[in-house]
Amino acid sequence: MRDRIRRIKELIRHKKSFYKIEGEVFGRHTWRGITHDLDKLIMYLLPLRTNFIREYHKEHAKHHNPDTLLDYYERLVDIECARFTKRRSSLTARNFLLERKKISNNPKYDVMLWLADLYNLK
Repeated sequence: MRDRIRRIKELIRHKKSFYKIEGEVFGRHTWRGITHDLDKLIMYLLPLRTNFIREYHKEHAKHHNPDTLLDYYERLVDIECARFTKRRSSLTARNFLLERKKISNNPKYDVMLWLADLYNLK
């Protein structure tokens, strides 16, 4: 139960950070920003296994499997704010993407790096 409460608190902190970063970087807030990770928050309130919640979210959340510019936009903000709210994340969005690109030459990283450059993310 303590672990569940800790995860809920971390997720709320992450959502607040997402909202703040989205406003700072893009100068506006979107519906996607408001609903970002909401599925995860609701599932943490249900008696579901943590591993199931994480796997389900990564498989079904559009920002974890980006196809549209809006998906990439949400993913980029998610990566940027993770360094402020996740215990194991310290890289900026740009540095994270460069590290991932070394491991996997997925063209999706090129799109996100282009967006990071467009919005002057360091």
